[in-house]
Amino acid sequence: MSEFQSLLQRPRPSAWDRFRRRPCVYLAEKLHARHQHRLPTPPSPSSDAGAERAPGTPPRRDDHRPVSVVCISDTHNSNARCDPLPPGDVLIHAGDLTQAGSPAELQAAIVVGGNHDVVLDPARSDEQGREVAPPATATTRPAAPGLRPRRDEVERACRVDWGDVRYLHDSAAWIAVDEGRRRLKVWGSAWTPRNGNWAYQYPREQGAEVWYGAVPDDVDILVTHGPPRGHLDADGHSGCDDLLREVWRVVEGSGPGSEDDALRRGRHGLRLHVFGHVHAGRGHEWVAFDSVQRAYERTVSAGGGVWNLSRLVWASGTAALSRCFSAPAEAKCQMVNAAMVGGLRDVVQHRPIKVYV
Repeated sequence: MSEFQSLLQRPRPSAWDRFRRRPCVYLAEKLHARHQHRLPTPPSPSSDAGAERAPGTPPRRDDHRPVSVVCISDTHNSNARCDPLPPGDVLIHAGDLTQAGSPAELQAAIVVGGNHDVVLDPARSDEQGREVAPPATATTRPAAPGLRPRRDEVERACRVDWGDVRYLHDSAAWIAVDEGRRRLKVWGSAWTPRNGNWAYQYPREQGAEVWYGAVPDDVDILVTHGPPRGHLDADGHSGCDDLLREVWRVVEGSGPGSEDDALRRGRHGLRLHVFGHVHAGRGHEWVAFDSVQRAYERTVSAGGGVWNLSRLVWASGTAALSRCFSAPAEAKCQMVNAAMVGGLRDVVQHRPIKVYV
């Protein structure tokens, strides 16, 4: 076996390897996972063939039935090899429809682009997705809002007829389900921290310029191609810190427009965040946006630290003690990394993840 083949077929790090490399982060992940498992999550309304069913549904906030959302991402042209999609009210694709980024690969409901979908990036607007403008050193979104790619610009650039599919990039769409009795606001964006010479990327140190104030306060479902830091990002550092801060801002209702949307946010709030990009991070989790989660994220973002881990232990112990005297806080939101391929060279095929909101 050649050195290159050995590199491609190297095994994933074991738990012991991960502990030796970053012991405080490893222990923080275990403590946070234990806390998450204790969050109240009502049973799912039904079993779903053809999909991985996420455990539980959000607490009921109205008299209507839960809306089923089928989540996929990072299909990379694997449509023909995947099982048929399960039934659902809403289909969300969180980017990387293609592998090489050519228009012929697009066959895909709500869709955002990904770093492999170079044909959707207006900066690469010839028919093959080749770069026709210098790569942005930051992003066009905050510096020049008028240059944000609009749907007509994207379609003109890559000649894609989206039909009934709603393509979102730094934009929102309202969807009506249950015969119009339920309306959900979905906001999507393709931006990810720079990694190679792909599409929709920004320097990691300029993430605040991309994300702060970008997501509407009244959003119900957030769709981004990349994950927030520390959540289903496999290694704790592939996700974006600034995207995580923006999610917290939306949940806490601070920042632009928060007062105007307070009533709607109190009735609904962010219920679901769908992403992909990091194939090895595929999965589902509930988050409560509580002190335990904040202490965990601080530890991961800092790369560990005994003091940070101590604060997480204190927060976890306090939360465990409070559960003895009062009902625990309910889970507020679901996060889903819906990557459909995995393993070396993306040979592993996964099923869609189906959740309820």
